[in-house]
Amino acid sequence: MTMIDCADCKLANGKPAACCQEISIRMGPPSDIKFWEDLRWMVAHKNVSVARKISDGEWYVIFETECEQLTSHGRCWVYDSRPSICADYSSKTCVINGVGDLYDLEFNSYEDFTQYMKENVIPEHEKELNQSQIKIKNFMNQIKNWPLR
Repeated sequence: MTMIDCADCKLANGKPAACCQEISIRMGPPSDIKFWEDLRWMVAHKNVSVARKISDGEWYVIFETECEQLTSHGRCWVYDSRPSICADYSSKTCVINGVGDLYDLEFNSYEDFTQYMKENVIPEHEKELNQSQIKIKNFMNQIKNWPLR
């Protein structure tokens, strides 16, 4: 694969500076229904998507918004004093030069994410709840039958 230089970077839609077209915020691994509801609320907004990263399985919120420090030619106005997150970004692993897909699940609409929750998240939580209820019943029976009562 031939790597391109940042100066030659163009997205499929013709916009320059692919890495400067969005902000991705790591949300971490799912912990409870509130986590999922928060993601669902976020994806209900324009230019916001949520995705699960292949490399770590964690969820990210992606804001599709171009950096205001880009010139009309896609060059950085503040290159010499750019934030460290920009300076640390490697062209070897960027969205153009990287290998393979970055995300295995990505949702751009409230409806699609809600459907994913109905088909995957809710049944998994119901299963966990049922297992917990069985454990509680077993524990209650152990307490009732404990010989030193």
